[in-house]
Amino acid sequence: MESLRQHYHRPIKAVAKELGLSLSCFKKECRRLGVPRWPARKLGCLARMRDTLMRDGRASQKSKQELLELMQRNMDEIVNDPNAPMYDTFTRVRHEQYKARGDGRAGGRARRHAAGRGGADDDVEEEDSDEEVEDEEDGEVGEMDKGNGAGGR
Repeated sequence: MESLRQHYHRPIKAVAKELGLSLSCFKKECRRLGVPRWPARKLGCLARMRDTLMRDGRASQKSKQELLELMQRNMDEIVNDPNAPMYDTFTRVRHEQYKARGDGRAGGRARRHAAGRGGADDDVEEEDSDEEVEDEEDGEVGEMDKGNGAGGR
């Protein structure tokens, strides 16, 4: 069990490959050893939150330090017991960070135009492909109506 703990922060596929096991065999062994779910995603989420919080200039130093200590405690608990959940406090923190990341983003279409993709020619191609799909759908419905009278199911 202790040898697994040193790998918890890494993706399960990479660890299985490094140990020379198939993913299925590795998962079976993990379950046998009491690790029903690989904790890399929880630990990675907490690590990204920690890094974002450390860069965040809006939070007060005191609240930032309290959250960082709480994150470290939660990470330690997860390493000691992979079944340990993330603290509920981090749901709010994760949501706030997500919203902060989205504030400076342009919409999808604006990003494509800014990157030189999605110009007028691209719009025409998209319309053509939509028409083809509609024609195919009409043809399929007609065939189905003739075949079994199922009404397009």
